Amino acid sequence: MNAAAQDLGEIEVSEKINNKIVSDVSTEEIKSADLAEALSKNIPSVSIVRRSGIANDIILRGQKKDNINILVDDAKIYGACPNRMDPPTSHVLSNNIESVKVTEGPYDVENFGTLSGLVQVKTKEPSKEFQGEVNLNAGSFGYKKASATVSGGSDKFKLLLSTSIENGDQYEDGNGNDFREQQIKK
Repeated sequence: MNAAAQDLGEIEVSEKINNKIVSDVSTEEIKSADLAEALSKNIPSVSIVRRSGIANDIILRGQKKDNINILVDDAKIYGACPNRMDPPTSHVLSNNIESVKVTEGPYDVENFGTLSGLVQVKTKEPSKEFQGEVNLNAGSFGYKKASATVSGGSDKFKLLLSTSIENGDQYEDGNGNDFREQQIKK
């Protein structure tokens, strides 16, 4: 093996070590919560910045905000509101997600801007057969979610219709104070 080939081999090995696929989260694990919550429960290197019962932001390997690439069907997603009121993980309905793959490491040459890792979300494809699904979820702090999906079609035309509604109250600390009350008492 010549020196150039040896160097290339070392680079490939290095990238495989640093860009490891952490987890491939299944649809069933995602349906019960919003995407950020599901990732934080299933992947040790992911934690969340809690704002309320829904639309939380993720932290991957200590990095947050735009230092993490979020791709939904290979399109890079950014939040549009100030103060991260709409984190990128909240831009896709969890009942439309087929799978999520989290890759750790900054050495991603396919997607610019990856500092701590990549979260790739693949959404469901419409099915040829007519099928439907209804989900009802409830959780802590008044979290309620109802979602429905209908899919079907023919060889030439397929359709996927989906709807979801979520509601959640503010988180409270151990004393029963919500975020606003915690700020007033400082």
